[in-house]
Amino acid sequence: MLARTGLAVKARPSRRFALTGQPAGLGLSALTQGAPMPELLGYCGINCAACPTQIATRTRDEALRAKTAAEWSRSSDHVFKPEELHCVGCTVEPGPHVAYYEASCEIRKCARSHKVDSCAHCPEYGCATIAEFQKDMPEAKARLDAIRAARRSQTET
Repeated sequence: MLARTGLAVKARPSRRFALTGQPAGLGLSALTQGAPMPELLGYCGINCAACPTQIATRTRDEALRAKTAAEWSRSSDHVFKPEELHCVGCTVEPGPHVAYYEASCEIRKCARSHKVDSCAHCPEYGCATIAEFQKDMPEAKARLDAIRAARRSQTET
């Protein structure tokens, strides 16, 4: 089970989930201009535009980066250093991505292996990997469900 503190997500050591991501095609230069961003979704449905690491990366806000490292360290089994917290979103290649989550996020690994834009695009949507995460992140589930519903209505017309 996941516990949430602000935007930091803590998972038991056996299962960790990434917080970051965004739609494919939005490059690093667009993210580093400091302009307000529309909702950016990770593979899991999290709104990355609200993630303090993504905001700190985009705006180059070192104070926010340090504050986030301290907050995430308190709510995680990992001690984050501010210099580790650079991320443009888990769906953007090349990164940067938060290496700790990039290496440990089973949702990201699964979505990339299925070559999908998000879990909502996966034929196995609702699998145990995403379902466990969604128990504690209903807003992310709602976003993915809305994407699936929109895709379904597009194919029916």
